[in-house]
Amino acid sequence: MALNCIAGLDIGHKEIKLTLCEVDENHDVNVLSSSSSVTSGLEKGKIVDQDALTGAIKSAIMRAKKNNKFEIRSIISTLPLFMAKFSTNSGFIHLNDTEEIEQSHVDSCIKRAKNIVQNPDIMAAHILPIEYRINGEIVDDPVGKKGQNLEVLCHFVFSSKSELQTLMSILKTLNLTVNGIIYGPIATAKTIFNDIELNEGAGLIDIGKNFTKVSYFKKGTLIRGTIIPIGTETYIKDLSLVLKIPTSKAVDYLSENKTPPLPLANDIIHARHAELSSFIKKAFNGCDPLDTKIALVGGGIHIKKIRHHLAKQLDINTFHKMPQNILSILPSEKYVTSVGLILKGLSSNCIESHHSGTTLKTKVLKWFLDFF
Repeated sequence: MALNCIAGLDIGHKEIKLTLCEVDENHDVNVLSSSSSVTSGLEKGKIVDQDALTGAIKSAIMRAKKNNKFEIRSIISTLPLFMAKFSTNSGFIHLNDTEEIEQSHVDSCIKRAKNIVQNPDIMAAHILPIEYRINGEIVDDPVGKKGQNLEVLCHFVFSSKSELQTLMSILKTLNLTVNGIIYGPIATAKTIFNDIELNEGAGLIDIGKNFTKVSYFKKGTLIRGTIIPIGTETYIKDLSLVLKIPTSKAVDYLSENKTPPLPLANDIIHARHAELSSFIKKAFNGCDPLDTKIALVGGGIHIKKIRHHLAKQLDINTFHKMPQNILSILPSEKYVTSVGLILKGLSSNCIESHHSGTTLKTKVLKWFLDFF
């Protein structure tokens, strides 16, 4: 009998990572299988070849299904980064001072905040209320209270409308029910930080192939996001172009374990480190002191001396480490986002628990849900 399962799909620019999980009636998350495939049809966050990307996703699914042993019930995917942008805006409404504030009033404020960003080519993937004020005073929940002026401060994550539609079309072509499309760092943070850290303030730096995504979380939600167009590919192109060497040799020069024969190579890497760290520092400007509450993830963390340089520039002693409980369960660190998609889906009610009656022995991720 095939198992009904939920897939977390992390579409990276280098690799597509897929984790199949089953969530039982007790909200225990069972990892059934994980797989990856080389990304095709995607360039700098834009889907340039729909058929190629469909094939790459299908390849990861087929590897994970293990000869059709698992039947995917639904899927949650990461968000396309093309035209991705962030905006923090406030929406206001004026009320009768004898009128109780209802959820419809809050929704009206959020709609007005959203309408500040007027671009027909993008749509809001995430609408994250981060602060409520009644007559200028901050409140935890305005519903049921009275006041003449209601203000809701929201953080928005926007993405290309056409890219989202194309991704939905691809997943439906593969006969998958889409339960959500989530900005990757939101899912990643769900596996790395606990609720206390996300509430007090935590930063996430994800260095990928083409982009570095910088995120700051507080009050349990993403309140600041930045996408920097610098990734491992940037370093490789720098070295290859300036030193006139093959790409494969440039990749070797980036490795922490290899010493470039040319001192100029180290100078090139250091210069790019300085530029990247200045952008990251600017992204965190104004945030609370983070110290060890900054986590560094992504393939770029293996670039020569990147950890040391960023730690020095950001004035931290060490980066936040992924809990050992998670490391001992995951097949690899690269699946933190794909599993995080499942966890985020559960916490936001995008997906529901399901009981299949199976007796298959799998590694249970109950610790995740207990921890969060």
